[in-house]
Amino acid sequence: MNLDFILPLIGFILTFVLEYLVILGFRRRQPLKLAGYVFLVNLFSWPLAQIATGFAINVWIIEICVVLVESVLLMLLLRMSYWKALLMAFVANLISFLAGAILLGSF
Repeated sequence: MNLDFILPLIGFILTFVLEYLVILGFRRRQPLKLAGYVFLVNLFSWPLAQIATGFAINVWIIEICVVLVESVLLMLLLRMSYWKALLMAFVANLISFLAGAILLGSF
């Protein structure tokens, strides 16, 4: 049985959980609805980031694009100001990026 999908699946789950917890810290209302929104946002941005990584695009460019895309999606879904959504997306992605880097031994 080929289990090549397990590591990326773990990466997605870790990203979702960490980003949800960060965003929940900013916005404590309706935690289940918020979890659904964060899941949808990550379901959109995470695969695109993985594909871009496969094309050897600089990781910083990918992360900047992810933060910008996620901030727009969060702004629309949560009906909040762009600047607050940008701050939430930046902090959430910073935490998940650092966690991934530590787990993969990049630090």
